[in-house]
Amino acid sequence: MPVSKDIVKLAVEMPGRVAQFLDFNQRRPLPDIIAKLCDHWGLESPEEYALQYSDGSQAYITEKNRAEIKNGAILRLTTSPSKTVREILVLPTKDALMKLARGSSDTTFATEFVYRNGVPLLVDMVVEGTATGEALAYILTAFLQFMDHGILPWKQFSDDFIRKIIGYVLRSTPAEAMILQRSLAILECAILSSEDLYKAISAQITVEEITVHFKSPVPEVQLNAVALINALWLRSSKVKAREIGETLQFKYIRVVMLNYIIRGRREVSAEMAHQLHVLQVLMMNLNEDRMYTKINPSDTAHLEKLYELSQIAFGRDSDSESFATPNPGGNSRTLARKGRGISDRAQVEFKKLGFSNLVNPLMDFTKRPPGILALDCIVYFAANYPDSFTRLVLENSCRQDNYVCPFARTSIDMTKLLCKMLKIGELPSETGTEYYPMLFTQESPLEELFCICIQLLNKTWREMRAMDEDYDKVMDVVREQITLALSEKPDTMDRFRAILQELDYHQIIKILQDRRASMLETNTDLEPFCELREDKRPEVLDLVRKHRLNALVEGTIFNKVTTRRSKDKFWYCRLAPNHKCLHWGDVPDSAKPPLPVEMLPEMLPVSDIKGLAVGKECPHIMKEGKKEKKESLAPLAFSVLYDPEGSLNFLAPNDYVYDLWTDGIRALLEQDMTSELAQKDMEILLGMEMKLALLDTEGIPVPNQPPPIPEDPKDYNFSCE
Repeated sequence: MPVSKDIVKLAVEMPGRVAQFLDFNQRRPLPDIIAKLCDHWGLESPEEYALQYSDGSQAYITEKNRAEIKNGAILRLTTSPSKTVREILVLPTKDALMKLARGSSDTTFATEFVYRNGVPLLVDMVVEGTATGEALAYILTAFLQFMDHGILPWKQFSDDFIRKIIGYVLRSTPAEAMILQRSLAILECAILSSEDLYKAISAQITVEEITVHFKSPVPEVQLNAVALINALWLRSSKVKAREIGETLQFKYIRVVMLNYIIRGRREVSAEMAHQLHVLQVLMMNLNEDRMYTKINPSDTAHLEKLYELSQIAFGRDSDSESFATPNPGGNSRTLARKGRGISDRAQVEFKKLGFSNLVNPLMDFTKRPPGILALDCIVYFAANYPDSFTRLVLENSCRQDNYVCPFARTSIDMTKLLCKMLKIGELPSETGTEYYPMLFTQESPLEELFCICIQLLNKTWREMRAMDEDYDKVMDVVREQITLALSEKPDTMDRFRAILQELDYHQIIKILQDRRASMLETNTDLEPFCELREDKRPEVLDLVRKHRLNALVEGTIFNKVTTRRSKDKFWYCRLAPNHKCLHWGDVPDSAKPPLPVEMLPEMLPVSDIKGLAVGKECPHIMKEGKKEKKESLAPLAFSVLYDPEGSLNFLAPNDYVYDLWTDGIRALLEQDMTSELAQKDMEILLGMEMKLALLDTEGIPVPNQPPPIPEDPKDYNFSCE
């Protein structure tokens, strides 16, 4: 008899009893199934028992999840969640608390415990200090499980309880690693779940106190310490966030994080990689305000910075008599005179610095992003690396106008590019694991990255011998260089710089070519690629056809096919330029094609050609008496057949000429070109056409199916404004 789909075959076990094999009927009420099992084993009060999986999550079987049971499952008959919870509440011994910690991973058990008002008991045990050591660790584990299920009433977290948990974080010993790890995790969950709890926790613990645990030998403690800092950062105001960022930029904290977490003895886990990703995004987002701040074109302080840049680059005092308004205090040099603009000398220097607006260079920084952040990066580069800054500016000053790499313009675009690549202004990804170790090595990581990349851009510009119109191409190459270098996850800025040195322009071109070739090979089965290839095929086929006909117009000298000795061993055949006739005649071996048709006495109109014979089907091969000679001549033999039963017989000197002529004759007859050479040429040309067509798709994922065609609009009343 066929087994009903409602029947699941499984086994049920119970400690000290022989396991039962059971046909579990999904339509039968669960209490009835449990009652039958209890009756079989002689157990009373079946309402105090429940089924749960014997391995894995050991989740309880309920009416909600019973449909998930599969054939071959092994279940266990055990005490029900309600009875177990009652026993724990009556006598919360260490063994009972261990059972609580294990059972709380199951939603049914955890809900039952919270419903029976068990949380206040645990809170009191923590606050009063009656639970210590392993018992305390079990209680904190249960709290974490309740938080994961989202069933914990946060109002039951008293101030005393929070102070206790914070105390475990501040005063724990290495022997209490589990208590420390659970405490850190509880604080993280509490901060992310309640604004009031965030305020209470942030007032009692500092980021610097949490960073002490970066040195912990327990990976879980390190993980939760970083996660707690991230939680505090995510909840904090802009002012508080900047304070946290400045704290983490302290050199000794960066060194500890690098040596114990990022470059530690253990490989960074996926969970830690996610927390480092979050920390990196939050750290980079400290630049967000500056990135979206529009510069004030009349701000004399910013204009003064530009004159300082000019002074560093060109090594003389700024033209102080030519710009801005007097300082109200009168104790610093004037920045400008009322009613006067920037001097001619200053404009010349600003042009050499690569500014577009020479009347007021600050106008170049009005675009957001990168806003005023671009000026910050330029000033940082000039102040911290004056020699490199000066060399870069002066190198461009010596170039012809069309070949100048505009420093200011490229710096603004480079800042914007780095902001985009580092996702400044975006929230951390919930599943992201991408982080760059080198960013944790510097007090000003974005600015240091800028200093390296702007020099890379100038180097690439020089390698490409770029001109003004090549600006976008240079930026694309530099973007690819930075992307590839970051993918290596260099652990220091020096290593990042070394990788970029290896990725010169010529290396990038080779990588891009290999990538396109690989894309063509791996995506040939995708519908868009197949359609594009088929669209290109007629054009390529026509190109191959024209090549074959041109080869016939050029003509070829052939060996004569004869059984007797002859003075004239060679003959020449060619196609007329108008493709109307074949012309041929005897020629000496010194003749060089193409020969004019007037020198060729014989002629065959193409319209008279009836077909093409190849190999052993050729008349002159069929007449050959010797089998060995027939076998040797057949691979290069072909004949043009015409009326009445006439033939023009050829013996090609090599395979290449054979393929050219047989393809050409078939093209004249409007037949398919079937030679291996034709197929090879088709593939080469199709590949080139595909590469050219896909140049603009670099880095863009190609879908398997084309996008759906949208429905027609309700009306066609378009308006153009």
